[in-house]
Amino acid sequence: MKASLAAIIGFLSFGYDAFSQDYVGAEAVLKKATASSEKAGTSAPISDTPVKLKHDLKEFQNKAKTLPPAQAAKEWLQFVDRFLILPADRDAASFYMPEDGDPDSNQIGFRQVAEALPPPPSWEVLTRALESRAANKNDASNNGVLTAAANWLMGNDSALKRDAEKNAVLKAMAHWLVGNGSALKKDIDELDGLPKEQTSSYLDELQWGIMQNSDDGEATLAALQQRLQKGVKGEFAIGLQIPDLISLVGDEKATAFLRDALRNGKGRLSIKGGVATEKLARKLALEMVNELKVPQWGLANSLDSVALYEAMAKRFAGTDRDRYERSRAQSYYLLGLIAGRRTPEAAAFVANHASAGATLVNGGAVAAMERAGYTVELADFFHDVLEKNPDLPFWHEYVALAAKALETDKMLALAEASAARQGLTPRQRRSILDQLHRAYLAADNVDKALEIIRQEIALEKSDTETTKDPEGVFSSSEEEDDPGLALARMGEVLGRIDWVDEGIRAVREANARPGNARDREKRARNLNSLAGELIELKRGPEAEQVLTEALLAAPVRTRENFFTPTEPRTLALLLNLYHRAGRPDDVFTLLTRAPKWHARDLAKIFSKSVWNGRDKDYVGFFAAEALLQKGRAAEAAKIINTLLDQHGEYDPAYEYLIKLEGANAVSRLDQLFSHDQFEERPLIWKAKLLFEAGKLEEAEKCARQAIAIDPSDGEQGPGRRMLVYSVLADIREKRGDAKEAETFRGAVTAIRHSEEADRFYGAGLLKRAVGMYKESLSHFTDAYCIQSRLALRLAELGDGAGADEHYRRAYELMPDSFGRVESHCFGCERAFDGKRAQSIAERVFTEVAAKRPEKPQVHYLLGYLRMAEERYAEALPEFKEAVKLDPEYLNAWKKLGELSEKIHLPAKDREATQWTTLRLDPAGHHSSFRINDVIDLRATWKALDAAESVTAKAPETLLPLTASSNEMRKAGQTKGSESMYGSFIDDDSTGNPRLGAGHVFAQHQVLEAVIHWFDYGLRSK
Repeated sequence: MKASLAAIIGFLSFGYDAFSQDYVGAEAVLKKATASSEKAGTSAPISDTPVKLKHDLKEFQNKAKTLPPAQAAKEWLQFVDRFLILPADRDAASFYMPEDGDPDSNQIGFRQVAEALPPPPSWEVLTRALESRAANKNDASNNGVLTAAANWLMGNDSALKRDAEKNAVLKAMAHWLVGNGSALKKDIDELDGLPKEQTSSYLDELQWGIMQNSDDGEATLAALQQRLQKGVKGEFAIGLQIPDLISLVGDEKATAFLRDALRNGKGRLSIKGGVATEKLARKLALEMVNELKVPQWGLANSLDSVALYEAMAKRFAGTDRDRYERSRAQSYYLLGLIAGRRTPEAAAFVANHASAGATLVNGGAVAAMERAGYTVELADFFHDVLEKNPDLPFWHEYVALAAKALETDKMLALAEASAARQGLTPRQRRSILDQLHRAYLAADNVDKALEIIRQEIALEKSDTETTKDPEGVFSSSEEEDDPGLALARMGEVLGRIDWVDEGIRAVREANARPGNARDREKRARNLNSLAGELIELKRGPEAEQVLTEALLAAPVRTRENFFTPTEPRTLALLLNLYHRAGRPDDVFTLLTRAPKWHARDLAKIFSKSVWNGRDKDYVGFFAAEALLQKGRAAEAAKIINTLLDQHGEYDPAYEYLIKLEGANAVSRLDQLFSHDQFEERPLIWKAKLLFEAGKLEEAEKCARQAIAIDPSDGEQGPGRRMLVYSVLADIREKRGDAKEAETFRGAVTAIRHSEEADRFYGAGLLKRAVGMYKESLSHFTDAYCIQSRLALRLAELGDGAGADEHYRRAYELMPDSFGRVESHCFGCERAFDGKRAQSIAERVFTEVAAKRPEKPQVHYLLGYLRMAEERYAEALPEFKEAVKLDPEYLNAWKKLGELSEKIHLPAKDREATQWTTLRLDPAGHHSSFRINDVIDLRATWKALDAAESVTAKAPETLLPLTASSNEMRKAGQTKGSESMYGSFIDDDSTGNPRLGAGHVFAQHQVLEAVIHWFDYGLRSK
């Protein structure tokens, strides 16, 4: 069947709900859900408070580049002094988020001061001023020195010491900025001489930030030795962060230092970025365990650390030091026992540590076991311990492992017997049944799964337990699925509306029962998920009712019960619902009159995404379409263009751009592509416009250029992937090549069928999804993503031989399916998991590399594989070869950056990698700039400024969210309340330099240490 361009646009458009007349509307929903005032508030006068300081800092940031260097340095130091006289508030520092913070709240952290750091021309002046402060306490020209002098005259010894400490920290920061290494060493010595316990962790953090990117091994070693001696002689434990010493100073010196640190150190050792050094430290710790002063649980973090764990457990029996590190070590120890065939001891360990619960099983450790080929051993062990104690929290892991080990029948028998045992609470029984119904669904035994889900629903009705949360910190995800929601989802994909209705009733009945704040949070999230299913089923009025209940269910967010608020997500789903129903007035009402957006303006939330099961859309898009329908085209266009600048992958925004500008949109599309050469969407939509204008040759050139950027188009969601192939099919048919056009349409059809299979997989119907993936390949067998997905699903079912065939084909297709920015499609992210998959990839990529050594993607894939195998040193030359063959291969540069976390790379190489990444992707849409990998700070600031100058700026205002702004203003008048706010929906943005060089610099570990020192050390005194 031929797909017209009208059809292509059709699948991007939303179909309005036929039952819109049955909605109660946004105003009625809000009246029921909240009693918050809709009247505009008045801004409180800005006095010399944190609010005033924040406003002044923002103004300073806007003008700092234009100020004379001396003036900029002087003003910034005044901000530092103003900050330090404000009342201390640790919560302000803990929860400050620069993109979400409320400018009118009473809270501020030193990060906001650090982000206003003036540009490099001011640094020398700043340094001299700080040196003068420290040397001349009688310099009356400086407020900070006046304060110190006053404290001295009044005999305020503690305040005087604080001033000295403040100046020493700032001096160290300034000398680091200007690269004065000798002065910086003196600063560190001065800070190291401070006798206070609380300075040790800040100094360690500061020193690590300075040394982590140094190639001077001897200087690094000397600094570590000095820090170690300070800890040995001092009263307090000092931890040490240690780089890859083997690469920096060689085995002999690294061994000598590690022996000294293990023998004499009183604090925890942490090895950063050095796999070989970490292995050496682990080996030495075992040899010297009787000499250790403190347990080094952080070193027992691998499957081969069983002996080290046992030795330290014996040496430090009865101590409860570093519980977090020890719990992680316990997980590796348990699985290491299993790998060593010491299952009786492993079972005894579980029995003795059952109270540790889920922390006994670390996901990374389980994955390491599977990669090492111990799937069957793990499955058998979990079977045995769960048979004795079904209340252990291992069911989730066991169900997955049993399938891979071809022991599903054995697992099902155990789960059914365990669920029937006497003495279990309803919640314990439900936990087992939850995993049981998942297993039956995976095996396509729908009737049995249905029976068990109904048992879960019945148990839920009798469950009077409340969710326990002893520390008051809420989780935003739960391992167990809500049974009503699972039933509704299963009914939706199988077309059983009666099951959908039954599931809806169960979710809503559960919501009506009493519960604590955490129960309410979970129920609100379940109601949001249920509403998404109803929206998909075009049952809009019911979805509206459910979302109203979700707003009512949302618990109050407090300091004691801090969790991600559910209301913004609920409101975003309501926007989606009213948008689909063609009700722009309700969209507008929700935006302006809902009090719980946790934002003052649409500019803060326009790029928050809403995922309802099939598509991802943005809050800004709903607002723009509503404004357009209300005749406010200019405002709509501003929002659409802002979306395109920030989310250039979003097809509906292009559709609206063309609706607004027609053929004139070509120049805007060219501009978008010039700003982001790795985003293919502007080329695709330009190809469409050129095709419609009859410019077939130009249209085809654009389409093929788009394909070369990312052939698999994996970043797009269902219904939008492979758009370019549909466009190219129409172009080729018009140019007389019906055969190639049919090939392209076959590829699109295959993807659409696989997306339907994804829905079944998402509902838990694994076996049925496998059959659908196989059917989709009949339309186009060369889709690497379907081949990869099918291989992974077969592996989950334990069909290793069947998976091998599809792994092989996926790997053969990958070199031609990856562009410079390949994006793994849904379900393909773990394509190199496990020994079997890795061995196949090894053979395929090695063969392809021999035949096509000039293909950069082959070397990239070999490097990617080596990283999955944890063979980091061997990955390095492959990535280097990839960027040598293609200097603009962005993802290869990104991987080179990631390698620095695993092995030591020369500082200049790390810096060059970051500068190249920044040059290629200045807006940070496809990568994150790693500020800790640079050494030339002035050049880096200049590079960040250059990136910012070619990056589209997001406007500060798009549409006032009046009621939400009023709510935040009222909350901001209460000390500490800003930490309750922020924009929490789904944010897909990556770290990027859009917020300016100062923002990026404040993320450097040196400045992070200064920020922590000021927020938690100096300001709290």
